[in-house]
Amino acid sequence: ALEALEATDAPEAPEAPEAPDVTDVTEALEAPDATEAEGAKAPGSPEEAQPAVGVVPVVVSGRSRVVVREAAGRLAEVVEAGGVGLADVAVTMAGRSRFGYRAVVLARGEAELAGRLRALAGGDPDAGVVTGAVVDPETGSGGGGVVLVFPGQGTQWVGMGAGLLGSSEVFAASMRECARALSVHVEWDLLEVVSGGAGLERVDVVQP
Repeated sequence: ALEALEATDAPEAPEAPEAPDVTDVTEALEAPDATEAEGAKAPGSPEEAQPAVGVVPVVVSGRSRVVVREAAGRLAEVVEAGGVGLADVAVTMAGRSRFGYRAVVLARGEAELAGRLRALAGGDPDAGVVTGAVVDPETGSGGGGVVLVFPGQGTQWVGMGAGLLGSSEVFAASMRECARALSVHVEWDLLEVVSGGAGLERVDVVQP
């Protein structure tokens, strides 16, 4: 029920001294079924119909993988009970707190969402479920400074990729293939540019 998803705390629950182990949707899902509330619409009524919205992401997060799975199971129960549209669930979950362990469930409708939430809850692989963590799984602390860089034009720097070239044979092999392919079209060597930085000021080098 949508009212249950939108609730911020379970009725009569004492105030916790610390942040909960999962987004406050956990407490929301433990709230009484909204069909018991005065004026609640019956599941499947015309007023509850949702327009087609395509693929929609639904986010679930918690302080551990176990908590994320438990929250997914509770959310699946709410969706399976009916009366809650896919778009409403996605918007509600997007407004919740974010913890270190996260999952994104992609769905085109309520039935698909419920099925994939069940897969997440059971730890079963599903093409429509993406999981990850922004904390160290061993220590529970923040990450080690690893970033993804999308530099674009004009922001390359000397030595960019050189470390990976020396440490990853797969990357190095691919770079050697690229160097061979480029060699018949340019007068400079790709591996020398990556390792030493010569020519990075030239547009024909950074964008061959």
